[in-house]
Amino acid sequence: MKVRISGIGALCACGLDFTTATAALFQDRRDPEPARRFKLDHPLPYPVFELPPSTLDAPDENQPWLRTSRLAVNAARAALTDSGWEEIDTTTPNLSQLKVGICIGTTVGGSMNDEKFYRDFREHKTPRLQPITRYLQSNPAAVVAEVFNLHGPQLTVVNACSSGTDAIAIGTEWIRSGLCDVVLAGGSDELCRVTCNGFISLMISSTLPCRPFDENRNGLNLGEGAAILVLESEDIYR
Repeated sequence: MKVRISGIGALCACGLDFTTATAALFQDRRDPEPARRFKLDHPLPYPVFELPPSTLDAPDENQPWLRTSRLAVNAARAALTDSGWEEIDTTTPNLSQLKVGICIGTTVGGSMNDEKFYRDFREHKTPRLQPITRYLQSNPAAVVAEVFNLHGPQLTVVNACSSGTDAIAIGTEWIRSGLCDVVLAGGSDELCRVTCNGFISLMISSTLPCRPFDENRNGLNLGEGAAILVLESEDIYR
């Protein structure tokens, strides 16, 4: 069975929608900067591709869901719009009647959320439980399912840098096996201190804008964002 891509939603530092981000790639527009949301405490500057502060509606600490999950919701909404499906909970009963799965990959998800809890614990303080409850409520696949009123299979894949690709492959197999008619599949991740320090420790982060196809390349720049595809079976594809 062939599986079709009917919609794409994406946001990253190159652009807050798929069209803008793609245009930036072809025009070689890139300007990584030092992280704003946290400090690395490192003597060398390691620029990152961070989303602008206004990307999400409200500061992270005021939200029940972690940043990674909220980025996934934004990308999923854009993908559904691009595919021709409207908001599920208002005008499109047809989609809610189908078997719609959600499979989303992430690398570290909301690790930054846990830092203060861990720091307080190490210092023998009594940490607040809010970071733990937010973490438990913020499974990206479950959050997307809740926002769009979907009741099919839900899976969050955590498999390092291949997580998003794995999620798309799993979603494809869900359709081929008959488990789902439609799957929202892709990846979402936020920048955090743990990831940045980890790649610096591995000596694979660059202090300059990355140039992956240059014979003198010297490392990568980390970034954050989300991208979701709407996958459909051949019978459903319009």
